[in-house]
This record gives sequence, C-alpha cells and structure tokens, in this order.
Amino acid sequence: MSDYIKLYPYGFLFSNEKSKNIPEQYSSRKIFNKYYYYFDSIYEPYILETKTSFIIIHGHFVHVGLEENINNSQLTNHLLDKYINNYDEFLNMLDFIAGRFVIIISAKDSIRIYSDAANSRSTYYTLDNLIIASHPNLIADNFQYEKDLLHNDVPLLSVTLDYSPYLKIRRVLPNHYVDMNTHSSTRFYPRESNKYTHLSEEQRFKMLEHLWKSQLKYYNSKYENIVLSLSGGNDSRLSLAMSREYNEKIKTFTYTTKENDTGESGKFSKIMSLDQYIVKQMLKDISLNHRFFYMQNKTKQLSNKDIETLDRNTIKHHGRAILPYYMEAFPEERVLHIRTSVLEITTAYYYKTDKKNAVSSAKNTMKNGFKKYFEIVGEEVIDKKLDEALERLNFGENMFDYHILDLYFWENRIGAWHTEVLNETDSAFDTLLPFNHRAIIEIASSFPLEIRRSEQVFKELINRNHPILNFYGINEKSNLYEQYRDQLIMQNESKIKLFTKFSVVNKAHDKYVEYIANDNTIYLPEKYIDKNNFSETSFVFNSETGIVMLEIYSKYLSESGRGYLQYSILKNGELLLSEDIANWNHPNQINIMNMEKGDVISLRIAALKNSKAKSWENASKIIINNYKEVKTKQKNEVAITCTSPYSIIT
Repeated sequence: MSDYIKLYPYGFLFSNEKSKNIPEQYSSRKIFNKYYYYFDSIYEPYILETKTSFIIIHGHFVHVGLEENINNSQLTNHLLDKYINNYDEFLNMLDFIAGRFVIIISAKDSIRIYSDAANSRSTYYTLDNLIIASHPNLIADNFQYEKDLLHNDVPLLSVTLDYSPYLKIRRVLPNHYVDMNTHSSTRFYPRESNKYTHLSEEQRFKMLEHLWKSQLKYYNSKYENIVLSLSGGNDSRLSLAMSREYNEKIKTFTYTTKENDTGESGKFSKIMSLDQYIVKQMLKDISLNHRFFYMQNKTKQLSNKDIETLDRNTIKHHGRAILPYYMEAFPEERVLHIRTSVLEITTAYYYKTDKKNAVSSAKNTMKNGFKKYFEIVGEEVIDKKLDEALERLNFGENMFDYHILDLYFWENRIGAWHTEVLNETDSAFDTLLPFNHRAIIEIASSFPLEIRRSEQVFKELINRNHPILNFYGINEKSNLYEQYRDQLIMQNESKIKLFTKFSVVNKAHDKYVEYIANDNTIYLPEKYIDKNNFSETSFVFNSETGIVMLEIYSKYLSESGRGYLQYSILKNGELLLSEDIANWNHPNQINIMNMEKGDVISLRIAALKNSKAKSWENASKIIINNYKEVKTKQKNEVAITCTSPYSIIT
C-alpha cells in the first residue's frame, strides 16, 4: 500500500525550547510567550491563559457527572479555578472527565501533568528539562536523549510502569501527577475508600448506564464516523449493548482469516473462525452496519516506510498487520473506534491469584513476566529496576480499601502496555474508551470480589440494555440453549456411577451412617439436618500428579434460603472452597491443582442451622456431573479454580 501512516498522530510536544523536527500535520501555539506547544491539528486544543496561570487540555474529552455535565468550553475555566482555589474539588472533577486526553496546568510557577483515567493518551516527560510529549521518540527527534541499552535485552521494561526506552525520559501513569519543577511523580488516587459500596446494585447500575450513555450521546453528536469491532468475546458485545440506539449509525467490523473458515489450520485461525461463527449468528438476529475483514491472502500490506513510521509511533508491536484493512475500510480523517479493553481494570485480573495486599504482591506479579530475562541480565538487575519504580510511584501507600494488585494492573498493564497498543492503531483511527472514566471504574470496582471475577456486572449491563446478546456463546459456538440442551443430554446418557455411597456424620453424637447414592447425587437426609451435621463423599487421586476436574450441580436457588446449607470442597481434610447452597443453580466447574497420588478430594454438605424438613433435604441435593483426573507435572500458583461467582476460595 502507499505510504499512508502519519508520524505521531493525535500527539503533542510541549517545551520551553523551540523544536524543528515536528510532524507536518502539527500546528503550534506559544504559551506565556515562552513555552512552545506543538499539536496534531486534527483536534483544536482547549487552552486558557491568565496573567499567572494556564491550562491546556490536549485530546478529546467530555465531562460527565452524576448530577450535571460541564461543557468543554467551560471546563477549562472550572478546572483552572479549582486547581488554584480548591484543589480537592479539582481532583473530584478529574474523576468525571471521559475521553483520551492529557492536562498540562500551571500556577504559581509550577507545571503539572494529569493524564486521563487510563493514560490512554500516552504522555512522557524528561528528568532534566521542561519537555512533555505524547511519544518518547518525538522527544528524541528534537532533543538529545540517550537510550537505555538495558531495554535491548529486556524490552518488557519499556512498557513497565513509568520506564521508557530512554534513560532520562519517563511515562506519566494513571492516578499520578507529574510536577515538572521536581520531575517527580505523586499519587493522587485513591483519596478515600470506595464511596459507592454502600449503594444498592440498582443505584450502581443506573449510574454506570448514565455515565456511559452520556458519553455516547456526546460523541455521536460530534463524530460522523464511529466504528466498533465485534468478536466472539464478552467485551465487544457490551459496547454493542450500551450503544444500541446508535447501532444503525455505528459501523461494526470483525477481522478473520477467510470466509467460512473451520479453524483447522492453527491457533490464530481457530480464534478468528470462532469469532466469525459467533458474529454471523448475531447478524441473523440483529441488524447492523457490519463487514468482515478477510486476511488470508495478505493482499493489503504495510510498506517499509509505513513500518519505519510505526516503529517510531509506538514502542510495542501489537497486531499491526490489520492496519491496512482498517485504513481502507475507514479512510475518513476523523474516525473514532469504540473499545472496552479498559474494563479489565475491575475484573480482579491479578487479585484472584494473590490476596496479600502488599507491595510484595505487585513485585512478585511483575517478576513473573521478567523470568525469561533473568539468565540474560541477572535477576538482581531486574529486582533493582522494579524496586526503584515501585518506591518512586508510591505503591503501597494510602491504598484505602483498594487492593494493590488491582491498582497495579490498572496503572501498569493498562496505563503502560495498553496505551502503546493505542499508539499503534492511531494510524487508522482514534479511540474512545467509555470505561475510561474514573468514576465508572470506581463504581464497577465497588461490587463484591466474586461478582467482579465472574464479570457479572458486564453481563448484567448487557441484560439490561440488549439482552439477546447474552444468548450467544462467549468464545464458544454453542448458544445458551444449546449448552443447556447438551448438558441435559450428557447427564441423561451418562451411566457411569462416580460414587455408590456417601457418609452422613452426626456431630452431636459422634456417629456416622452410610447411604446408598443414586444418580451421582449426595444430600443431607431430613432427620440429620441439625447444625454442624454433614454428608460427605470422597475420591482418591490415582494418577501420579495432575489436576482434578470436578463439576457439581445444585438446583436450589433462593434468597430466603441462604444461611441454612453449605457445601465445601476439601483436599486431604483441608478446606479449599465453600459456598452457600442457595446462591447458584448452575453447574460449578471446579479444578483442583497440584494433585499427587493418594490425595483425597471430599465434597461435603453441611447444615448451618437446625431445619429438619423434607424441603431442606431436597434443597441439599448436589449432583456430581463429572469427576476427571488430568495427568500433568505442571505446578500451579493457585490451588483451586471455579466458575460459580459465589464460591469462596480459602
């Protein structure tokens, strides 16, 4: 294809020195008659100067509050006034600004940088001069900065926390501001414990819908060309559900390998063909302005010049082969791509594997990604770099009720790695991340951990706004009905007796009795439903090492029935998992890791109250759908996983 890739699209450079190597599409403004501000002219920046202060908002943005919205022309005035006269209120206002932007603000001879909630408009600064820019290579094009040679051997460092490929250039991170007088980063969020946890679920869902949809209303009024990528996963269909009223206007697309691909030729083909299959199912039921990008022939490729430009635009390669297809499909100058990738911040991405709320948790999680570099540069070198960054970025201080691993994922994975992914796709279109709104992130983070892990918040939002989208399989071909039907067939056709009896233990009298098991079902008989009595069946692991795959199913579901019966999974008598039997009436697929020959897995149903009645006996019934041993020598950091959002892992 022709040389089409622009240099540093949507970017900027701010300095007290005049620059010469500025991209051709940039314009310039002089601030205070002494600062040079260069910016991509596709967006007109919002600038306000007084005699002693100024503010620049670079990028696209909109203020969306819970009670009122401040329009863009007024926002600069409000922010500058609050910054000078009421700093706490200034920070509160930042929590309600959506978009992809950076704020450079000055008062009393200091200059600070504040990014959007996810630092989606990547921003870098220098440690020895007053230089701020959207891309580190844009700084290096205009000023002399030495590369950090360590990054040649450990490229992951360049997208870790505030590091860049240059020794004296650093990245601005979410939830931190940078003071250019001291060239230091300071955490300003969180400022208190999550203030939405006390609200009802309905209140929280209404807030999320208001904050999200108000953004869509604004951007649909400002942009003629808005696009949305559809896949077989859950994230893109959430975007589709929330933008339902604009679906005739929004252009949707799916990139895949070839039409009617069966996915037999490899992992990439398998994923792409699955996306194609699921999206085609959606298109049968939902009218969308949609197209597929078939990439099998590689008919559209980047030129060598384009590749060189992309290498300057981003320090992280991520799927750039699709860019020519994007640019051909959406040739207009102002195109906005709706994405939901930021929502992973609230899904306890790392938290689920480490409950310890300490800096060591973030350090250990980070080191896992660097293990392959230990032999190249030495573990002590990596340790030093990570320790330095964690200390200067205030990790572990004033976390309130936020888990450090949630903040680490937010600020590192999203604020560093993800923003460079956006820099690569900027050549085709700009990005709108409706979840990139700190109040939305905080509200979604206020739900219980089990709800966040299961992504139930997003499924509920889909159900409230476009429920049919929950019907299609998530990254699998079978829809909900087909999954339910096949499960019933499997249960009915299965004649294998996984166990033939179970024990009932009477704790008060220190006695137990054996019952015959029918249809792989265990229960607590009516006459034994006294507090602390339990039924139990066990399985002995016969392989040398491996994993137990256990699927259990309880039909009972009742809010008023909570607190009466509980089931537990134990390994060699040690509790791994427990759940109130009234919470979930779907199969719970449980994987128990690190098994060794002779280990005993037990399923126990216990009474939490004295409640003798036939109805409670029926409620206690649990069917074991499957017990399977998988041989493997691989060790896992987690002891057990499950699919029920209500299971409590100890």
